[in-house]
Amino acid sequence: MPSEPGATAVGATGPSGRAVLATLMLVAFADTLGSFLVLALLPYYATEMGADPFAVGWLVASFAVAQTITAPLWGRLSDRIGRRPVIVAGLALLVVSFVGFALAGSLLLLLVSRLAQGVGGGTVSVTFALISDHAPRGERAVRIGWLTAATSGAAVVGPLLGSLLVPISPQAPGLAAAAVCVAALVAATLLLPAPGALRPASPPAASLLSRFVQVAAAPSRRLHLLIWTYAVGMFGTNAVLAVVGLFLQRRHAVDETRIWQFFALLAGASLVMRAVLLPPLLRRYGETAVLLAGGWLLALSVLALPLPDSLLGVAAATILLAAGQSLLYPSTTSQISAAGAEGEVGAVLGVQQAWGGVARIAGPLASGALLGAVGAAAPFLAVGAGLLGWAAFITLRLRRPG
Repeated sequence: MPSEPGATAVGATGPSGRAVLATLMLVAFADTLGSFLVLALLPYYATEMGADPFAVGWLVASFAVAQTITAPLWGRLSDRIGRRPVIVAGLALLVVSFVGFALAGSLLLLLVSRLAQGVGGGTVSVTFALISDHAPRGERAVRIGWLTAATSGAAVVGPLLGSLLVPISPQAPGLAAAAVCVAALVAATLLLPAPGALRPASPPAASLLSRFVQVAAAPSRRLHLLIWTYAVGMFGTNAVLAVVGLFLQRRHAVDETRIWQFFALLAGASLVMRAVLLPPLLRRYGETAVLLAGGWLLALSVLALPLPDSLLGVAAATILLAAGQSLLYPSTTSQISAAGAEGEVGAVLGVQQAWGGVARIAGPLASGALLGAVGAAAPFLAVGAGLLGWAAFITLRLRRPG
């Protein structure tokens, strides 16, 4: 097994690949559980402190802003000093941020805790990089799929746990999220591989800012095309999730007491898809074919969501949406990690997450504007049409030799 990258690692040994994957799944579960727990409760807490809808929107978006800025920095740092120290540092910051959320008595403290959550959550690219370090090439997307399956499970558990704990105490959800992160921090410290003996790193091929800009300046390069594909998918997914509650309320009379059913179905279907169906599909058809299928399914599902007259039809489109996400994102991330030069994988995946963060901010803004200006179905039809065009484009480009 290769040693974990630092600058250049020499002769490090560590846990098996399965132990590393299991530990990273716990890390991802803890991070996502806390994030979704907070996301579900934040609007209510903020409103009770006097926030208007605009302020609530910025509180929600501040997580993505902080994560977008810090993800490339965490990735580059992990290339220099090793993956484990960075993952442990991110978890420690999450523990502090969730305790801060629990104890916050003002909007300012809520904002600070939310920003800290975004910074701590910026290490997601480092978990993917560690999988890339240890997984055989043919198994990389499968293991990334398992990692993201853990996040799908946490997306179901987080809001439910928060709802169950709020009646006990308003502080209980945040403290519970902190406790889960403490468990993940201990596991990461004990079970993730330590960096090997480090030699001075060679100078990086490009600064993080220049890498970020190059994705836009030279989109035809295969690596940049993959990052764009990830970002476009994230734009579409987050555009849908931002307004689906309002759409279902207007079209199907689904209120805030029932909207959790949509998210539970989406996360549950994603969990089954990534844990059960994704591995054999990857082994049979390969990453590129699975990636392209995910792009088409994502586009068709977004177009389909506003069409049914019944909630049963919406449920079918939701399952299709889960399938599209589950095929697209692990395959894309695996190919992006494979394209990174030795010693630069963390930085490359950090830039991917930064572009994903931009998409997570822009998508909700675009869909909200469309819903307000045109109508409830407009965000789905417009975003779905754009995703369909992108699916056709990447099918032509990624199928082309070289």
